Amino acid sequence: MLSKEFIELQKKQLTDLGNKLDKEARFAQQLIDSGKRPPNEVSWFRSVRLLAIHGTFQIQNFLKTLDDYQDKQEEQIGFYIGKMAIQSFLEIINAFEQRMNKLVNSSPSLSSLLKERIEKKVEIITKGWKEDANRKSRDFRDDLIKAYERKLFEMKFIRDSLKKEGIIDKLDYKILEFSWDIRNSMHNDFLAIKDIEFSAPGTSLNYSFAFKKGEELYHPKDLSAFYSMTEQIIFILHKILQHFNKLDEERKS
Repeated sequence: MLSKEFIELQKKQLTDLGNKLDKEARFAQQLIDSGKRPPNEVSWFRSVRLLAIHGTFQIQNFLKTLDDYQDKQEEQIGFYIGKMAIQSFLEIINAFEQRMNKLVNSSPSLSSLLKERIEKKVEIITKGWKEDANRKSRDFRDDLIKAYERKLFEMKFIRDSLKKEGIIDKLDYKILEFSWDIRNSMHNDFLAIKDIEFSAPGTSLNYSFAFKKGEELYHPKDLSAFYSMTEQIIFILHKILQHFNKLDEERKS
């Protein structure tokens, strides 16, 4: 049975999370309406707005029916609510990846940066291989080269490249690395694929995470924890878009 205290706490936390998502949707709409953003930035904030609105409505609908589940176990309802809280975070990660893939295709500056790094790796492999290598060895070399060429759309390779060039900082990188560990765990029945930890002492991020391998990925005691990471991802991609939009404009002039 759900206690009165449990229901009130969950209502408070869900309402707070819903208000934050609603605020995010309104902020995104303001940026869209400003008419001063390049198309890819407008497109990004449209995605943010839609995801925030969807999360807000999902929470509002559940709040209307929460009292109907008083015969359920607190652990069962807490698990469901925790999954609801993480959903917006997972969706923004997927949207981030889609937008990055589009940027690779549309930004000469980004694609050049990535291709140059790939070409350097391929050159090292090619030069390091013996000319008289046997067929098996040559096939392995060719597979290795193809693997590097496919990295153009690999998120780890992209974020490594962005960090190396100073386009994202150490905290940005740490946030993205954590986010993709969580996202990849989503495909493992929401069980952590490895020990996943995150903390950023001395920054504005007051939340920390520590999931053991195989542990369920949700944060039942603080539903806003994953939202704090969602905010960071929104900011990071906007920063990346601004950087390459500026570089691409300079290339044109």
